[in-house]
Amino acid sequence: MKRSKKGLLIVFEGIDGTGKSTQMSLLATALRHQGFEVLETREPTMGKFGQQIRALYNNRNGVTPEQELELFLADRREHVQNLLMPALMEGKIVLCDRYFLSTAAYQGCLGDTGRSSTIPGSSDTHPSLASGHSSTIPGSIDTQTSLAFGHSSTIPGSSDTHPSLASGHSSTIPGSIDTQPCLAYRYTPEEIIDKNSFAPAPDLALLFYLSPQVGIQRITTGRGDILNDFEHEAALVRVAAIFESLNLPYIHRIDASGSIDSVSQSVLKAVRPLLLPLDRSKETS
Repeated sequence: MKRSKKGLLIVFEGIDGTGKSTQMSLLATALRHQGFEVLETREPTMGKFGQQIRALYNNRNGVTPEQELELFLADRREHVQNLLMPALMEGKIVLCDRYFLSTAAYQGCLGDTGRSSTIPGSSDTHPSLASGHSSTIPGSIDTQTSLAFGHSSTIPGSSDTHPSLASGHSSTIPGSIDTQPCLAYRYTPEEIIDKNSFAPAPDLALLFYLSPQVGIQRITTGRGDILNDFEHEAALVRVAAIFESLNLPYIHRIDASGSIDSVSQSVLKAVRPLLLPLDRSKETS
């Protein structure tokens, strides 16, 4: 992934309800008080693709998982080209509320949203794909369910093996002794991150962690909001697990269970080492 040349890119990630948006605003204020030029932004953006994504908050059934992912990628390409890279090249500190790690988590495992998938040759309807859609593989003669993570699964009555299941284990489709796990989305989180190679890697990704149950309570009780299609508990549990599994050098995990002030102090502590080169640059300019 591209690296920023002059400024800093700090992104705020985590499940809904962790308070990351509040913490981004507090950090922006603190940095401006120290004389830094700060740009605050977020994804999805308010651009044409971002608006289409926001329309999915109340109904995700109108697009396939692949189309949903392409919307996020298109929105990010515009964001990178029109805002992020210019700001970074000007030496600004860019703070972004959600970036490609959120795409990897939320689109990598969308959770069971109640949609279903029918196994070819069977009259049964099965729990939704991890992406939540029924799906056919384009260009294939057979109507097969979505691809998964590269392991194999045997279709009853066939000697063929097919890409496979969310658990990553080989399994047989109904009619077999094995129990069928939830079918997986066709892209792994790692593959989704690879699809974002056009985007500058963050200098720091602050990954806020909190139990999904507490996050939901903050959304519904604290904010008084109604959960959207991205925020239901079953989905957030899976999303949290993906966030927990990510192991990239720029990730710094922040315990979001404390008070706003204590979490803010943890954020400032994580960011401070990145500011030293910028401080020296200001002194010599």
